[in-house]
Amino acid sequence: MRVAVRCCSANRCLSGFRAVGLALGWLAITLALMGVPGRARADNFTGYAQTGWGYDNKAYCCEDAIAAAQDDSARSCEDSGGFPDFRRNSARGRCDWESTRGSDGRRVYRCEASASVSCR
Repeated sequence: MRVAVRCCSANRCLSGFRAVGLALGWLAITLALMGVPGRARADNFTGYAQTGWGYDNKAYCCEDAIAAAQDDSARSCEDSGGFPDFRRNSARGRCDWESTRGSDGRRVYRCEASASVSCR
């Protein structure tokens, strides 16, 4: 028994092999596109960081903590499949600090910061 497959449109007919090949081609394209992971939606990821004790300058302490928090936020964005965009909708965040006296009597700071980087 022989089965003939024909695919016809308005003025054109395809033979059985060409019709099956065309259908398989569209099926392969569809399956390939379904396998592509979706991009993360545009969002902001908040990152957090601590410096630990050891800074004798509060400004440097906060600056380093905020930079580390931005890196943490960018890493969260990348882990979700997105791309960090530092130029758009990024927030510097805030820095909280504590101070104490070191063993030599100098003031020593520790900082905690949060920052947000836009993710697209």
